[in-house]
Amino acid sequence: MPLIRRATHQINNNPPSSDCVVYRGINLTDDHKKPFKVGAVFQFPGFVSTSKCKEKAMGFGNTLLTIRIYFGCLH
Repeated sequence: MPLIRRATHQINNNPPSSDCVVYRGINLTDDHKKPFKVGAVFQFPGFVSTSKCKEKAMGFGNTLLTIRIYFGCLH
């Protein structure tokens, strides 16, 4: 089974058993930061790398996204 299909299968069949928080460090200009407001809900248009370790994620850019994944979320 191709990697992406296998990853999608795992996500769809193993939703989080509780709420969790992950982090993503990303380089953004001030203009690109505008859509990312505290409490905003959005969906990435594909897979993104994240970390459970805030400090590790901070090493990947000038902006830290704190992402809450809700219990039972499939997308």
